[in-house]
Amino acid sequence: PQPSALLQTAEEIRSWMKKNPQGFASILELNLSDKKLTSLPPEVAFLVHLQVLRLGNNQIKELPSSIENLTQLRTFNLGNNQIKKLPS
Repeated sequence: PQPSALLQTAEEIRSWMKKNPQGFASILELNLSDKKLTSLPPEVAFLVHLQVLRLGNNQIKELPSSIENLTQLRTFNLGNNQIKKLPS
């Protein structure tokens, strides 16, 4: 199963990702916009084939250094967050 609009909270997203580790390779696009996230779920770093990541309209203040694992990323939307620090 793919994440859907039914996943509304950070905890629901993390729970889905932990229950579906075999699905990581197949996920190419993930939209976590408007989820009131304050941080990026660390499990996102395992989505090594991810091409599109939308995180707009959340409350994210910084990104983990593990974001560098997303080498296939082509579209990355962070608009309307509270980013104060980017990984070095």
